[in-house]
Amino acid sequence: MPGDTFPTVSSLWQGALLGSIVNAVMTAFEPEYASIQGWSNNTYLVDNWNGHFAMIGFGKKCRVAAFFMDPKSPLSPFIQNSTSHMNVVLNQMPRCCRLLADQGPLKFYHQELNDKYQACFTTAFWAETDDDVNSHDTWSVIYENGAHIIRIQLLDDISSAIMEWEDSYQMEQWQSDLALSLFNRRILEPESEWNLLPNELSLLMKSHNKRAFDLSLTKFSEIHFNIPG
Repeated sequence: MPGDTFPTVSSLWQGALLGSIVNAVMTAFEPEYASIQGWSNNTYLVDNWNGHFAMIGFGKKCRVAAFFMDPKSPLSPFIQNSTSHMNVVLNQMPRCCRLLADQGPLKFYHQELNDKYQACFTTAFWAETDDDVNSHDTWSVIYENGAHIIRIQLLDDISSAIMEWEDSYQMEQWQSDLALSLFNRRILEPESEWNLLPNELSLLMKSHNKRAFDLSLTKFSEIHFNIPG
């Protein structure tokens, strides 16, 4: 059970980036993994294949994370048969965060509710600065109603996170090493160095599955790696 200390935006960003790189590496060997994590412009998307979704928008100033947990969640608009909780959450967001939510995270999970097709979520949090994370709900409520699916992304320690990903994806050591090397390059090097190198491409091609390899490259391009040729 988590406490009620909200995560920092910087740790969430690094966790999302590491998770995306791990997912891109492993998609080269199992194409179905492509649907677990991804990006649409500046919105990070997670689907745990169990009716739980995370949609996290990283704007220039604001950050917004919205979650949907299957209708069993007591905060689900389908359980409440009402959008009242969603409206309270949205109305408490600062203007820049609400704009980001509407343009990013809330575009990605829509369902029919009360005869209207609309964005649905169980809980959300937002931040105008890295140290100013807020929500209508407590962190424990947010975690229990959707944010648990980004548990690994929320880990501050990268070494612990990569170990969790190794277990989650059953990664071989060289796959883990590749993902960590790419993460460090993406974090530490200028954008001109965000290239997939020939030896890295050769490793990604080891599955001899062209569809999986192409999907992997697509996922790397989503996080702004340069793809040769």
